[in-house]
Amino acid sequence: MREVSLGLVVVLSLLALGTMIFLTGELPWEKKGYTLTAKFDYVGGLKEGDAVRVAGVKVGKVLSISIGSDGVYVVMMLSPDVKLKKGSLFTIGTAGIVGEKYVEIIPQFEGEPINPGEKVEGVSPQRLEEFLGELRNSIQRFGKVMDELEKLVGDEEFRMSLKEGAKGLNDVLQEAKDSLQRFRAVAENIDRNSSRLMEELRDTIHENRKNIKVAIANLRLTTERLKEFAQKFATPENAQKLEETLLSIKR
Repeated sequence: MREVSLGLVVVLSLLALGTMIFLTGELPWEKKGYTLTAKFDYVGGLKEGDAVRVAGVKVGKVLSISIGSDGVYVVMMLSPDVKLKKGSLFTIGTAGIVGEKYVEIIPQFEGEPINPGEKVEGVSPQRLEEFLGELRNSIQRFGKVMDELEKLVGDEEFRMSLKEGAKGLNDVLQEAKDSLQRFRAVAENIDRNSSRLMEELRDTIHENRKNIKVAIANLRLTTERLKEFAQKFATPENAQKLEETLLSIKR
């Protein structure tokens, strides 16, 4: 009877444990970890309970999905051992033939850590596909450019044109150098001539300083005499005589 009771307790405990695991998807003694919230424009059929993976390894699950005014918010529970850096890429992946959805995290290995409970910006699957498509197109265009460059480099006529162009450029540079040297020589000659002229002018002024002073004094004296003459002439009698003389000339 005692063995039956003990067996019944064990069976009931296992049933309770199995029911808890079935309902919650986790063991009761499992470490809870921490949550992160990612905002997406489009989640493509992702639902609660779907896996969260880092570089393909499951590290958590989706706790809830809600629609906000500016996007879809996905709350994730991550293992406490998972340490993510800011700049990590959060997107929606598809696994298996049936197309099971999951949150894929492409980690960034440098930078500041993402704190528990923090909100991050997710990349919607459509945007990721567009980005990868643009990247593929850019790689293809780069490959075409490299092919064209390889063809040009391998072309003998192009190499000869390039060589002649380099020679022509060297000739132009040499001509510019010669012109600069000629200009420098002319400038030096002008500088020497101007210095000589200034020196001669200073010598001339020095030699004729006395004559210049005498000429200035004579000019000043002449100006004074003309002024005195004008003052003497500017009298009513002289003005009357001048007027009578002009009238007699007109007659």
